[in-house]
Amino acid sequence: MGPTVELFIFSNEQNIAVDGFDYTQSFAGLFSPGINFKATYPLNSKIQIESGLLTSVLSLGFRMLDSEEDDRFPVKPLTLLSGSNSSFDFGIRYHVFNKLSVIVAYKFELCRINEWTPMISASDNIMVGLKYTFKN
Repeated sequence: MGPTVELFIFSNEQNIAVDGFDYTQSFAGLFSPGINFKATYPLNSKIQIESGLLTSVLSLGFRMLDSEEDDRFPVKPLTLLSGSNSSFDFGIRYHVFNKLSVIVAYKFELCRINEWTPMISASDNIMVGLKYTFKN
C-alpha cells in the first residue's frame, strides 16, 4: 500500500484533408498522484494469488488543440468526477524454483477526462511474466 504517480498521454492524429501547411492533431494527458494497493495471498508453498488496484486522487489534466478552434485554458486540476486514471490487476504466480517464478495475470486500465470534450481510454490485457530474484 502506498502512494504512486503515473503520467498518461493520449495523442490523436486525425486523418482529414488539409490545405497547405495546415495540420490537425490533438493531445491530452493526466498527471495523477494516487493510491496504490497490492495484495498477495499464498495458496501453498508454490502458488500465490496477487492483485493490485491503483486509483488517482487528484489529477492535473492538460490538452492541446488547434488554437483557432478552442480558446479555453489547456491545463486544469481534475477531481475524481472530472478525470481519473485507474487500473486493476489479478494474477496467479507459480514458483518454479526458489528464485524463479512465472505469473499469468489480467490487467484492466481506465483513463477518462470529462472536463473539456469527454475522452475515455480503456484496455484489457492478459500478461505472462517471468521473475528471477538475484538476492539470497
